[in-house]
Amino acid sequence: MKWIDKWKAVQQYEQSSSECFLTIYLNTETANGANAEWPLRLKNGLKKLMEYSHSGESPEQQKTLKRLCAKVEKDINSHRTTLKKGLIVIASSSGDLYFLEKLQVQLPNAFYWESSPHLDEMNEVFTQYPAAGVIQVGSDHIRVLDTLLGNIHQEYRFDWDSQTENWREHIGAESVKKVSGRTQKENYDERIAVNKQRWMKRIIPVLQRFSKQKRWQELIFTGEKALAAELSKECDFAKTRVISKNMNGAPAHEVLNGVYSAIRA
Repeated sequence: MKWIDKWKAVQQYEQSSSECFLTIYLNTETANGANAEWPLRLKNGLKKLMEYSHSGESPEQQKTLKRLCAKVEKDINSHRTTLKKGLIVIASSSGDLYFLEKLQVQLPNAFYWESSPHLDEMNEVFTQYPAAGVIQVGSDHIRVLDTLLGNIHQEYRFDWDSQTENWREHIGAESVKKVSGRTQKENYDERIAVNKQRWMKRIIPVLQRFSKQKRWQELIFTGEKALAAELSKECDFAKTRVISKNMNGAPAHEVLNGVYSAIRA
């Protein structure tokens, strides 16, 4: 099940009136060469929850929380070598709901034991890092990054074939083939300029299909400024944004970091 589907299942979970939920947000980012601080944060956060439960809950609820805390702490520690920047856990007292996901974005440190899942922090993260297509535009190539919550789920590359006047698709980080020879490149650029409308009309249905399939909330265009701006105007089927920064040729993760840095600036 995809991440977004798992999250929707959490949001639509039909809880019983007798259930309680343990919700944990944990910052698991580790600075280079530093000892991880999250194990201590986790231990202290769970300890405080247990202390609060002792002051106002029934022995049965205290027992349930203790059992859940032990399970969650064990599970998180089993993932310690693959943790990213943030971690979220939602566990119901009935055992019917158990959600543990590692994220590529920072999360606050927060612990809740309540009658329903505490989703405010996660909803805020979705606002900052929605499902989005990052479109890098060049004169003869386009790179598409399928992203969610600061993570790249898939990368696609398209080369413009001047012979067939169509796009050739490559999945993954395959290098874009360059046109060699100065005269050939000049002729190629001239053809691109003449056929720019055809060039765009061929790629727009592809972006529209991706947007629908991957449930993007917006398209973020970067690359060659004029082409990126023009292509974004043609994509009237989605919310668009243009980042005036040409990162063509940079690794995908650097592109995504650059995009979000520009957005937050």
